[in-house]
Amino acid sequence: MNGSEVISKAAKIKSVPVILLLAAVVLAIWQHWPAPTKPRLAGIHERWRPDLSTIQSISDALPVVSDYISKQVGTRDERVARGVDAFVRDRFVQGFSYIPVRDNWLLKATFGLKSDDYRSPVDADDILRHRHAICSQQSIVFMELLRHYGISYGAVLFEWPDPDPLYHGHFAVAALVDGHWRYFDPDLEVVGSPLVRSMIDGTAIADAYPSNPRLVERMTYAAAHGGIALAHVNTYAAPRGKLLQDFTHGMSILTPIILVTAALVLFIMQTRRPRGSRKGLTLN
Repeated sequence: MNGSEVISKAAKIKSVPVILLLAAVVLAIWQHWPAPTKPRLAGIHERWRPDLSTIQSISDALPVVSDYISKQVGTRDERVARGVDAFVRDRFVQGFSYIPVRDNWLLKATFGLKSDDYRSPVDADDILRHRHAICSQQSIVFMELLRHYGISYGAVLFEWPDPDPLYHGHFAVAALVDGHWRYFDPDLEVVGSPLVRSMIDGTAIADAYPSNPRLVERMTYAAAHGGIALAHVNTYAAPRGKLLQDFTHGMSILTPIILVTAALVLFIMQTRRPRGSRKGLTLN
């Protein structure tokens, strides 16, 4: 290797800390740049109150939910379950929501095009940062609110055959109301709150969704083939998904700090390198 090649290589090595610092600055700016204003939703054929979009955490929701509960009638359990149901129906528009790439770019980088399977938030507070929520997301918020009010809860899971993996089932809520498991579905806005066992055996499905014959057909099929079950009783419904999202989010936030630290370490190593180790850096 001649002298010019050695000098060129040394210059490239010395530029690494600078590149790392620039990458850290660009990444930090991108992560903290204000998000674009979301367009106003229109054409909604379901219950929805746009003013509730300002509620973006369970702690924010509790005072509002208490007001919903105070307007219900019946026993304490009935009022809590119905109040939570009314709030979740009003809070969300049915549809997919995703964790923004800037909030968790590592999740996108790790799973690439398949990351949509993982990018739907599963933590109640993360879900409440969005206006849209699918059935499982609305149910997770519902169950977390029931937990705060001391009501036992569970997930009612449906499964039926469908070529589209996104539509091969459904996720609803069970609440233990006065000693009986009652069925709630704020996403597809079930009529009433039938007994969970009557949904599992199929006897209450038609009355629960009178205006949705396609859904009734699918749920009836699920009931006839053992495809409806009560699960996740008083337990978090998506523990692995939450763990994955929390880890990748934390690493995404820490990446600029990691890059700066690496740049400083490399810079210190370069400045402290003994003179004798710089063999071949002078031209002969």
